[in-house]
Amino acid sequence: MLIAETKYKHQVETDLIPFRDLLLGIFFITVGMQINLELMFDNLALILLLLPLIFIMKFAIIYGLSRIKSNTKTSFKTALALVQIGEFSLAILELSGTSGIIPTEYSQVLIVTTVISMVLTPMILMKISPITNFFIRGGGNDDEIQSSTELDTLKNSNVVILGYGEFGQTIAHTLQVTEIPYSIIENNIDQYHMGVDRGEPIIFGNAAKKNILQVVLKEKHQKVIVAIDNPKKLYQVCEAITEFVDKENIIVKVHGHRDRELLDSLGIDHIIVENEVVGKRVLRFLI
Repeated sequence: MLIAETKYKHQVETDLIPFRDLLLGIFFITVGMQINLELMFDNLALILLLLPLIFIMKFAIIYGLSRIKSNTKTSFKTALALVQIGEFSLAILELSGTSGIIPTEYSQVLIVTTVISMVLTPMILMKISPITNFFIRGGGNDDEIQSSTELDTLKNSNVVILGYGEFGQTIAHTLQVTEIPYSIIENNIDQYHMGVDRGEPIIFGNAAKKNILQVVLKEKHQKVIVAIDNPKKLYQVCEAITEFVDKENIIVKVHGHRDRELLDSLGIDHIIVENEVVGKRVLRFLI
């Protein structure tokens, strides 16, 4: 939570996703093992009564509090998004049941009610705007959460540069002079700080991670310039890029023909061989 507010948030989020999924899996398996199906079906009517009552109560409280500062639509969406029973209640109910504070039958009813509310939550979130528009028409502008200046810049970029080495810096300078919107992804902390000091639209992250690319690559027609000097990482990065943009919009700079041969299977058209370009310039000078 602390790191999420720093400049390293994109890379950290990507690194933590496997652990998040693993812990979520363990959590839901544990919850499922706590449910007594016989008790659940015996008290199904009570569960179906409790679920809408809790939803209505939570919605009313959250909507009322949110309405103090926000407009009608924003308050409605906020209340609708938070209407489910929180996961922490499962831990409280389990402890209450084992310690005898709440009879086992009632704790089971509440656990099942909580689980059903959590299952319904993604469905509500997917349709939150249509639901809001159905109940509230007009109501002023939505106070949607504004993206940071960093993300606004990245989303509006026509060209994405992967790597802020010497080649990446040269391309960035050229694009800046020609006023073409661009953004940069850099995994080297020193190069990243250099870009930040120069006021570049740069984020820290590993371009081989698809979650990092999703932050910047929003359209198939975006141009991507791969300016990575690590040949071992080059194939992995190019393979990930082809899932987000058209192959004809990718430009890759490699050192030699051996590096180019590694990328042939990806079908990328624009591969610039550095040694070949230098050789042609030298030959032109000699002739």
